[in-house]
Amino acid sequence: MRDNIFNDILTPGEKEQAIQKMIEDRQTRKRLKRKRRLIWIMSITIVYFVVLPIINPLRRPNTFLRAYLLNLMPVGTHISEVHDIVDERMRWRGGVSPWGVALTPSGPSWGPPRERDEEIGAMSMRVSLGQYFGFSFVIIPSERILEAAIAFDADGYLLDIFIRRSHP
Repeated sequence: MRDNIFNDILTPGEKEQAIQKMIEDRQTRKRLKRKRRLIWIMSITIVYFVVLPIINPLRRPNTFLRAYLLNLMPVGTHISEVHDIVDERMRWRGGVSPWGVALTPSGPSWGPPRERDEEIGAMSMRVSLGQYFGFSFVIIPSERILEAAIAFDADGYLLDIFIRRSHP
């Protein structure tokens, strides 16, 4: 029935042009759909790699986090003050150990790589700063845990802070 309407209104040449126009419109819509999809993928990528690191401080580099913590708790701060600061931060959890921070040349290490095993300080406090989800192998989400090891001398004064990211 529809064909009859087209036959009555359009000449064969006009009918061919109308069909060609419909095909071109369909192809244009497909191209636009692909472009929109590409724009969405690019937007998500930009958000993940640019915006999230700015918004979530846990995603910032270890050197930034170490500097931030040393600003809060400068070298020479007493262990009781450090413990108060950690308690103040509701999300931070930590405990004091009767030994220093162990630094090893291989494996999950605190701080930069070492040539030999080392222990910094007479006491230490390990503090869980939080966790976030990152992506390993580009598409697989994985949880990351951010911890700080705070080294103290025998008198209980802060010597240094080390940051580590690990998987649960």
